[in-house]
Amino acid sequence: MYSFLLYQFCTFRFIEYTTAIPFVSRSLNVNT
Repeated sequence: MYSFLLYQFCTFRFIEYTTAIPFVSRSLNVNT
């Protein structure tokens, strides 16, 4: 559970740092 929270936080931080929301969205689309 803690690992998941950390992963979520890191992912959010990564998106904020790179501001590549479109890229992440596309990545999620490909993963689905």
